[in-house]
Amino acid sequence: MSIQVIARARQAGLHLTPRQLFQEPTVAGLAALAGTGRVVEAEQGLVEGALPLTPIQRWFFGQQQPEPHYWNQTLLLQTDLRLERTALEATVGHLLTHHDALRLRFTPEENRWRQTNAGMSAAPPVEWIDLATKAPDAHAVAIEATAIALQAGLNLSDGPLLRVAYFDLGPDRPGRLLLVIHHLAVDGLSWPILIEDVQSTYQQMSQGLPVQLPPKTTSFRQWAQRLSDEADSEQTRMELEHWLATTAAPLTLPPVDFRDGLNSEASVESVVARLEPDETSALLRDVPTAYRTEINDALLAALTRALADWVGETALLIDLEGHGREDLFDDLDVSRTVGWFTTLYPVRLEPTFSAGPGELLQATKERLRRIPRRGMAMVCCATWAMRRHRRSSPRRRKPRLTSTISARLIARRRATHSLG
Repeated sequence: MSIQVIARARQAGLHLTPRQLFQEPTVAGLAALAGTGRVVEAEQGLVEGALPLTPIQRWFFGQQQPEPHYWNQTLLLQTDLRLERTALEATVGHLLTHHDALRLRFTPEENRWRQTNAGMSAAPPVEWIDLATKAPDAHAVAIEATAIALQAGLNLSDGPLLRVAYFDLGPDRPGRLLLVIHHLAVDGLSWPILIEDVQSTYQQMSQGLPVQLPPKTTSFRQWAQRLSDEADSEQTRMELEHWLATTAAPLTLPPVDFRDGLNSEASVESVVARLEPDETSALLRDVPTAYRTEINDALLAALTRALADWVGETALLIDLEGHGREDLFDDLDVSRTVGWFTTLYPVRLEPTFSAGPGELLQATKERLRRIPRRGMAMVCCATWAMRRHRRSSPRRRKPRLTSTISARLIARRRATHSLG
């Protein structure tokens, strides 16, 4: 949310940083700081050329996926009005021109992958599926079949990494717009940017207006290069010891029922628990105020306590995932940059029965605050160690215990998008 607030503020000419947003949680406080940050100059033209793989991209290729082309994110939007084909195809072209990461290409060379920002060629055609005369029961089947075909049509080396389909359900029914993008070019914070630009571009095109999108922020290419350079910095070398200590200590594997069981996306199971409004309010407002913590502190403390019931007072190593758009460099701004920025870094948990809830929360908070640069340091350290002395690299053991906790605040909001 903070990244989106910053991006919107900068579009309005108000320059804020994530650090300022956390320092001043009130509108009045932010108003006093707005405009005091440095204005970042970003390249506005078409970005082309080679760029280094980012740490999360190297992680992806290190997994040796059996189908690396078929690893994507999809979004299905409901449109208020029936869309026009020419305007939609032009919209896709503008999207590819403005967001350079959508034109990334990946080529295997000598047991590793190289990344390039391709120039602008013809935009992939929009798949136009006419379901106006089909029964409503057939719509879901057609949408699913098309989604599978589009996902299979992505190609890391030759492109495209973006495929689009529109489902025309007739003049009196809202249509469906399907976007399929390879995960190497998009993340969760990229989607609101893309939705906003699709909506804005289509409306301008349909009204015969020249297309104007918000100015580009720092390109994904420049960000990737800066991370690569940061891996050689003195600060990164100093922080290497933290990660060596985190990953080197002996660990005991938790007991499992099926030690040789499947560990794949297809075998993943989800457990859903819902909080009542008063419980949600306590989690989001009361606890952070009383303990000066963030929601992640509380969730991780709860996980630590739950693990104590399972494994006893045994240290465990888990991977934490961050959005990766950290405010590390004063001259870079990726608040409105599309790409895969996610960070993945190890955290050592030490379950205990003796600590009460408040004490455990404080201990968890302090442990997380000791992590250098919110985990960004780990990805830089891993890169540096890989280049300079592989034997001293923080060991990324394949986790035997993998879990994802996703907390969502469900609120009433408009679910359709007006593109007409």
